[in-house]
Amino acid sequence: MKKNHGIGGKFAPGHTTLIDAAELLVKVVHKAPETKRISIGKIISGLHSARGPARVKISDVSGGVKLFVRGNISCQELYIISSDVEKTKERVAQLARDTGYLVVFKKESE
Repeated sequence: MKKNHGIGGKFAPGHTTLIDAAELLVKVVHKAPETKRISIGKIISGLHSARGPARVKISDVSGGVKLFVRGNISCQELYIISSDVEKTKERVAQLARDTGYLVVFKKESE
C-alpha cells in the first residue's frame, strides 16, 4: 500500500487518500481476517488545530464499523465492513489507544 493511499484488495472504489492519523489504523484493519471491505471517506481539511492527541470515534453501522478520525488539522470518515464487528471495534480501539489517540465509542443516533 502506498503511503496515505488505500487501493485494491479490500478497499472500495472511490476516495483513496488517507489522512496521517487514519493511515496506521487502516493498515492494521486491512490485514485483519474479519475485515471484508474498507470505504475511505472524504477528507475535511483546514480545521483549527486540535492541540492534542488524534481522536477516533467508533460507532456501529449496519454490518460494520464507522470511524471518524480527527488529526491535527483534518478529519476523515472510514467505514469498515466486517464479519465480526465487535472484534473490529476492539482491534481499532486497542491500536488507537496504544498509539496515543483519544478513543470514544458513540452510538450512531447521537
